[in-house]
Amino acid sequence: MNATKSSRPPGYAIPVYEVRLVQSRRPLRLAEECIADGHTSARVFHAFIGLTDREHLACLFVNGHHRVTGAHVVAIGGQHRISDVDVRVILRSALAACASALIFGHSVPGYRMSVLLPARKCA
Repeated sequence: MNATKSSRPPGYAIPVYEVRLVQSRRPLRLAEECIADGHTSARVFHAFIGLTDREHLACLFVNGHHRVTGAHVVAIGGQHRISDVDVRVILRSALAACASALIFGHSVPGYRMSVLLPARKCA
């Protein structure tokens, strides 16, 4: 019997996946250009992740003049919680956005702000 030898080593071909950091096609539309205080950043996070149906952890990238240079969804929660956060991806995104500061925001759907904040009386 004549056995032919193949030039390839025996084994299985397994696909290799690469994850690349690319800019989204859908920009985030903001009313303010600068983050002046906590209320402004809360409005930006509400526009970004406020109306989602699952738990989100996101960050805003801010330059030295307090202008938002980018935004990134760090993690999306599953059925019970957000399990893993990769810090290297966050820092890589911040470097790509030329950020000098990071602002993190967390949304938990199903909670109303009236439950979390104490009641205020108007005079």
